Amino acid sequence: MDFNDAFEEDYEAFRGQLGAILKHLKAAVTRHFSNDDDVTWYYVGIASNGVAGCRNRWNQKYKPDGFNRMRAIYHTNSNDFVRQAERELIYHNWEDPKCCNQVGGGGGRLGPPTYIVYVAYKQKYIGITRPF
Repeated sequence: MDFNDAFEEDYEAFRGQLGAILKHLKAAVTRHFSNDDDVTWYYVGIASNGVAGCRNRWNQKYKPDGFNRMRAIYHTNSNDFVRQAERELIYHNWEDPKCCNQVGGGGGRLGPPTYIVYVAYKQKYIGITRPF
């Protein structure tokens, strides 16, 4: 699936100080990915350089691995916030069999902001979009 068809940014992603919204991010991932029977599996990740960075990750990793959706869930200009958000979301969903993350976050170097926390996922029934 082409990135333009897979990427969902049709709702307002969380923004701002991580401490103020972290519990809402965790609840959103649990509600919309872990507890959704229409989601087969998902992966929490981060990208730099905004949507262009998400496009690069999609083409490098998720499209070849059979994922068919990617949703931006948090935008920030803080390298520390984006890394902490990724770690916290992975640890929060660590025992979920749908969560494909095998480590608690990457260690790679990030490029320029905007940083995005995203969830790449495999949706069973394409064409039926659930509101976030």
